[in-house]
Amino acid sequence: MAKKLDEYQDNAVKMMSNVVVSAGAGSGKTTVLAKRAAHLVTEEKFKIDELLVLTFTKKATVEMKSRIFSTIREEAENGNPFAQTAVRNFDAAQIKTLDSYCSEIARQGAHFYGITPGFSQDNDEAERTIRNMAIPFLLEHRDDEAVQSLARMMDFNRIAEDFFVKSILDNSTIAEPVDFEGDAERQADELAKAWQAESEKAESLIAEIGKLFAEVENRSKAPAPAIEAALASRSTEAARITADEIRAADSRKIDGIVQYARSFAPFTSFNKPRKNAADIMMAEIGVKLTELYDVIDNIKALANGIFGYRMSAKAARLLSAFQEKANRSKRISGTLTFADVASLALKTLREHPEIRRLEKKKYRAIMIDEFQDNNEMQKDLLFMLAEKEEREEKGVPDYADVDGRKLFFVGDEKQSIYKFRGADVSVFRSLKDTVGGADGKGNLDLRTNYRSKPELIAAFNTLFGGLPYPPEKGGEAGDAPSIFMTRKRFGDIPKYEAEYSEVLIPEAKLQEADFSKKRMHVALFVDEKDGDEKALTPIETEASFVADKIRMLIDTGIGGRKYRAGEIAILLKRTSNQPVFERMLLAAGIPYSTEIYKGLFGDGPVNDIVSFLALCAYPEDDNALSVLLPSPFINVSVDDAAEFMAAKREIEAKRMESVPPFDEETIGQAGISEEAKARIRETAALYEKIRESAKTEPIAQTISSLWYGLGYRYETMWNRSVSMYATLYDILFEMARKADDKAQSLAGFVDEMRTYAGEQENVENLDIPFEARDAVKIMTIHKSKGLEFPVVFVAEVNGGKSLDKNDTPVFVTKENGAVINTPPCKAVEEVRSKGHSSTRKNVNYFYDKLKKENDAKSGAELRRLAYVAFTRAEEQLFLTGSYDGDPGKNGSTYLPGSYDGNETGKVPQSIYNIIQPFLTMENMPFTFENIEKKERAQSSPEKTARSDLRENSDGEKAELISALEKTYSTAKKIEPEIDPSPYIAPSKIAAEGDDPESDTKTVFHAESPFQEINEIVRDSIPQETNENGEALEPEFGFSDFGSVAHAFMEAAFTPGKQEPAGVGKFIAALHGNKTKIDAVFGACRKMRDVFLSSEYGKRAKDADWRRSEFNFRSRIPTAKKGDRIVRGTMDLVFENGDGTMTIVDFKTNQIVEPKMYEGQLALYRHALAQIKGVPEEKIRCVLHYLRHGKSVDITESCARISVEALALG
Repeated sequence: MAKKLDEYQDNAVKMMSNVVVSAGAGSGKTTVLAKRAAHLVTEEKFKIDELLVLTFTKKATVEMKSRIFSTIREEAENGNPFAQTAVRNFDAAQIKTLDSYCSEIARQGAHFYGITPGFSQDNDEAERTIRNMAIPFLLEHRDDEAVQSLARMMDFNRIAEDFFVKSILDNSTIAEPVDFEGDAERQADELAKAWQAESEKAESLIAEIGKLFAEVENRSKAPAPAIEAALASRSTEAARITADEIRAADSRKIDGIVQYARSFAPFTSFNKPRKNAADIMMAEIGVKLTELYDVIDNIKALANGIFGYRMSAKAARLLSAFQEKANRSKRISGTLTFADVASLALKTLREHPEIRRLEKKKYRAIMIDEFQDNNEMQKDLLFMLAEKEEREEKGVPDYADVDGRKLFFVGDEKQSIYKFRGADVSVFRSLKDTVGGADGKGNLDLRTNYRSKPELIAAFNTLFGGLPYPPEKGGEAGDAPSIFMTRKRFGDIPKYEAEYSEVLIPEAKLQEADFSKKRMHVALFVDEKDGDEKALTPIETEASFVADKIRMLIDTGIGGRKYRAGEIAILLKRTSNQPVFERMLLAAGIPYSTEIYKGLFGDGPVNDIVSFLALCAYPEDDNALSVLLPSPFINVSVDDAAEFMAAKREIEAKRMESVPPFDEETIGQAGISEEAKARIRETAALYEKIRESAKTEPIAQTISSLWYGLGYRYETMWNRSVSMYATLYDILFEMARKADDKAQSLAGFVDEMRTYAGEQENVENLDIPFEARDAVKIMTIHKSKGLEFPVVFVAEVNGGKSLDKNDTPVFVTKENGAVINTPPCKAVEEVRSKGHSSTRKNVNYFYDKLKKENDAKSGAELRRLAYVAFTRAEEQLFLTGSYDGDPGKNGSTYLPGSYDGNETGKVPQSIYNIIQPFLTMENMPFTFENIEKKERAQSSPEKTARSDLRENSDGEKAELISALEKTYSTAKKIEPEIDPSPYIAPSKIAAEGDDPESDTKTVFHAESPFQEINEIVRDSIPQETNENGEALEPEFGFSDFGSVAHAFMEAAFTPGKQEPAGVGKFIAALHGNKTKIDAVFGACRKMRDVFLSSEYGKRAKDADWRRSEFNFRSRIPTAKKGDRIVRGTMDLVFENGDGTMTIVDFKTNQIVEPKMYEGQLALYRHALAQIKGVPEEKIRCVLHYLRHGKSVDITESCARISVEALALG
């Protein structure tokens, strides 16, 4: 039975005007979205395909689809006819990622901008192509003045990567290229204008200082003499320069600018008077000098910009040329990035009202989840989709022109943590103002947290909202500190900050709460920096504490509850120290899993396997051999390995050439034991076998042979203390599989693997189906978003977050566009501010004027990151880290806004800074303990090893083998009946033999229509033969042609598609030959047009319900083998006007042989009957032979076939 909605959730579900729903952690936002979809279908009578539901990730899309379907199905089971219709047509539901939707729009508009609608969306490939272009482009322009200037700042590789590649990938798209040259032109205007303003400020301040100094009586006391000298030195008049003079690089004017900037040096050579100086005039001079120092910094930054403008303008021209080259490559290859596709979709909607009109008519309601992670561009896109039907103008509509009933935004400003991906929380907050209206009715809050225990919710309210702990009835935030800003205390809140409102505790949970038993715990290690070499480092001490605490939670529990390892998560802000936590968990015998692997190469199995592969690819690689000798593959002692390598080097010196890794002379000459020699000889034979097979078999298969065939896998099963290494095979295998997909060579794979040699290198974004294990989850805070765990450790809270740095050659601002960092003027940089905290080096005016705000935004996002981390916890929350000094000292300076009279405050750089103000408060909402120092011996695996782990000794293994030998010596061999896979692919079923189009022997039929295709296939057969003297298969085969033809047929029945997408991989073997590609595409178009004009083509086009490339799954119960699952794709299926349905399967065979496909179509027919709930006798089965333009109805033959017999094989 469905859980009843609370008041806030029910209001959100039933709201029929545009609304922004603020859904805090644990507030049930997915439930609300699913219930709203059901409400629109069942009560408002919307069709399921009239709802557009957009999500942020593919994972979220899968969950959303499942929840919406389950919710509507429940209504259907209760007899609601509209829900029943929605369930039947749920395959038409438009629930997708924003990226996926943008791709659909972009394909409709691509041809307007010279881009093929069949483009592929592949970030990796697009980035790889641009990177490959950079060095040749750089070498081509190596004599350019801009390149020469950049070369004085960085090496060629960094110029290629950071200046050219990164500038394009981070800022430019094919639809909205950056106007680098135009930006440089506009920056000259800004430099001239700002120089005028700042130089006038400087002169005014110096004049004021002069007047104040005239009133100073005692001029002999420092710093009065220095001030007097500085004032006396002011003989330089304020330099002036115009934008045109900057553009022209007028050397005389620029020299004047530099000299003027240098003229301030005397004012920066002394310590300024203090505010509380005894002489009032001197104290006021100190205040004015502080203002002057800020202006001097701006003047220095402007002088640098003016001095470097010539180089900046030339570099802008180079970037424009490289950008054009990159975009030309994208157009030719049809390979775009996600950013390209998103900007292309936006531009299409903005400039083509006719496409917008079609999209507007499709959807009556648009719901978007996690909108706090989006930006202005996505908001504009949604406004265009929801604009009033009568609006036809180009451009983004104002909110007044948006339909008032279409939009349903869900998000939480407190969980906006993707600034680095372009997310802008201010868009969400501004949207609340826009949609909410003056009365705020367009804003709804889901205020109740159903996830966490009441004690945790109360702690969150205290920390983030300044409410008292324990909670008081009717208690409100007063003057208590809080991590977030509250409307009551701060009034207007900057748009980049998150606003906090009290989170409610469910009444039922509140009755059970015991606020004296705190569920939030802070544990910190005092880093005394005493240089004790016997002690663990601070991070090792913390990681050991975390491992011990988790062991306690598993073995004895807390608060009367024991926890499984799988109920615990360790969250990290950064992964640099993740290996330390892994080592401590491993030592404590605690299983763990992670999605990001640090120092993959440093773990034994990977290092050993890759070394074996390296030796296969590079037999002369002595480093790989030296790793392999003492590894389990050979297992000789370290001393024997050293002796063997020394003997090898001697022999190579004598022969004056390299010798094979396991050369017999080396084995004989090496001063090693006979046992070691025997092992090396045994490995030599194995090595030759694997090296030979590796030349032809996939890399993944070679790795599997090493892992299973040589016993590594079984060691991880036997020795539980190294069981964690079993996961490494899955990672290595997946990386190898990807390499095989790219047709990467073994040498190339080895080289790529070696890039992960450092402990700081990440391996991530691998889609690996790990075996489900009861293990502690280690992940980043960002990865944890959307998840929840009974116990959460937020570790290394002291980990610093560096503020924005101007360390890239090019950066982009909203106001000034793309700004190029130029080498600083040395003469200007010599001016230092001795008495001023600012000693900025290599300042850039455009960057610097935004720095304060950018730093504030970074601090605000860090506060939101802490909120996300803390609120993942359901029952227990631990914060761990280390600190030095007094934890309460200056803690209030890290609070947002002003507190304790501190108007500016400090930007927090760690979660520790964020909780620091609360460490000394009364009635802390958490327990506190100091982490004790540990000696190294205290945390060694021997000290922490568990009694239930097997001893990893040869004796124990020998004892097991002996016992097993006795068991197996009397065992009887049973030949089991191998149960085939439960899955059936209809396309693989044929009456006699295989489909001729996928036959291993290519056969040409002279009587077949479209002989030009046969000629293209024949022409692609390589000239060489195989080892048996037989002809090789064509590079472009009939199956490739079939794939292209099917893509054309799919596009013909897909709204908005004019040409097929993703056919590039099928025509790659034509090597860009335009004549052949045109012939293939021309044949496909003719075949498509013939079908569209046929009886079945017309019926399909006119059908109310039609699906192209219809993916399905269905069950066939069998008496002998249980259920069998049929899965496949129907080319075309549609409803006829008389209640019957038709399945059309397209074939590109050279000859017409319907009988061989009767089984395939029979399975399709059975599946469609299940899915649509219609009798099989009402479904027609048709084969359409595209080459022949002939349709063959095989319904009667299909009806005679037993699908159960097919399922049993």
